[in-house]
Amino acid sequence: MDAQFTYPLAKLIGSAWGGYLWVEYFNSYGEDIHDYNQRNHWIARIGYSIAR
Repeated sequence: MDAQFTYPLAKLIGSAWGGYLWVEYFNSYGEDIHDYNQRNHWIARIGYSIAR
């Protein structure tokens, strides 16, 4: 399962900032070829995005 959420930074900290707050949740088997057959319990990421 992969879920992503974005929220405009302008609504959080003022209109001078552009971009989006980005949060992702991942729970499945490996994301790349190095660990394709290994189960990940869960991974959470938070970041900055300039586009949705």
